[in-house]
Amino acid sequence: MTNIVTRAPLRRHGAGSMILEWGLEQARKAGVPAYLEAAPEAKGLYEKFGFVEAGRQGVDCSGYGMPGVRFEVARMRADP
Repeated sequence: MTNIVTRAPLRRHGAGSMILEWGLEQARKAGVPAYLEAAPEAKGLYEKFGFVEAGRQGVDCSGYGMPGVRFEVARMRADP
């Protein structure tokens, strides 16, 4: 699994969209769907690129030094 995050001062300049477009193009060329897990605040970005929610996943952060912290991510899919 790979995480891609844009640093706060550099957000809203198109870098994330360029990476996403490249990955979607690779998936289309291969004829396979693209999958990702989206934090709630990023879900709208992925929907603009044709991703739809395919489920939700709870994440327990206790093992990462944040005891009692839990959040949900959306599992998303874009068909070729």
